[in-house]
Formats: sequence, C-alpha cells, structure tokens
Amino acid sequence: MRAVRRGNTFVTVGPLIDFKVEGLVPGNILELPNGGGTINATWKVESVRLPIDQVEVIVGGMVADQVHFDKSLTAEGSCELTVSASSWVALRVRG
Repeated sequence: MRAVRRGNTFVTVGPLIDFKVEGLVPGNILELPNGGGTINATWKVESVRLPIDQVEVIVGGMVADQVHFDKSLTAEGSCELTVSASSWVALRVRG
C-alpha cells in the first residue's frame, strides 16, 4: 500500500515498463536548480505478445526522445533530457 500512496504504481494491458529518471521510479519528485538542468532517463520494456514498434520519452506533453524498433518483444535504452522549467516525464510505448 505504501507504493500506492506514494504514486509508485502503473496499470497496463500492454508491455511491462521499467522507467527511471535519475534512478527514481514514477511518482517521485526530482529537484533541479533554478533554470533547470540535464537529467538522465533509462527504460526497459518487455512484451509477451504485442511487438514494440516505438518508445517515446515525453516531457511536459512533448516527445523529447524516440527510438524505433522492428517488431521486438523487448527493448531498452536511455537518454539525456534538458529540462528548463517544472514539468513531468513519462514513457510511451507503441506497438
């Protein structure tokens, strides 16, 4: 229940996603200096039946990074993101 209260959960009917920003799992808050900075995001995706075509890292509603795959059932990667204002980061998987 602690994970639910902290927001460290997700629901999926698709691939299983392991996504971290600066080593923090979803639901955490990362403090940056005034003016922002550069952050590192890492991800791993595994699917049982739906092939993965594309993985997108979203910052504040905009695609900040994307990687294309050729119908793979597993994928992993990382990227550096520049953040200049308060925002949120998410991972979107397309198949």
